[in-house]
Amino acid sequence: MPQVFRPAVCSQGFSPGPPTNTHLTFVNVRVALYNIYNIGANSFFLDYSERLLIEFFNMDTNLITIDDFSRIDLRVAEIKSVEDHPNANKLLILKIDAGDGIKDRQLVAGLKGHYSPAELIGKKIIIVNNLTPAVLRGVESQGMLLAAQDAGRVVILSPEKDVRPGASIR
Repeated sequence: MPQVFRPAVCSQGFSPGPPTNTHLTFVNVRVALYNIYNIGANSFFLDYSERLLIEFFNMDTNLITIDDFSRIDLRVAEIKSVEDHPNANKLLILKIDAGDGIKDRQLVAGLKGHYSPAELIGKKIIIVNNLTPAVLRGVESQGMLLAAQDAGRVVILSPEKDVRPGASIR
């Protein structure tokens, strides 16, 4: 990290080491640098503001807060039907019941070759319920299932015991 950034951040009330200020964010650091050096939002500046957080404040920029995590709506869903994706070799279209009353809700998932349709129908899965829909190879996916990947295998995460569709994950 260039030493020139240290005075800018220190002058804004920050000190080296793990942060004690809960409002320390990229925005705060970027504002401090902008105020002192009038540095614009270019790639050089953004690159060094991340390095500053990592090196000067000993922060891991991949961490999320409990507030970030609490915004994710994880729920149990049941797979009602499965069909091949018409435009992709590794994708399946899953019709699910997520207990929220949405009819014909579907997920597009890369499960072909890991699970047969017969293995999936009736299976309880964990989904991200409040994910913005995305179009995958021409088909809308209205959520995401959770799965582990290990040594080329894909394994769907499921509740240990039988629970109703829509049950919240905490």
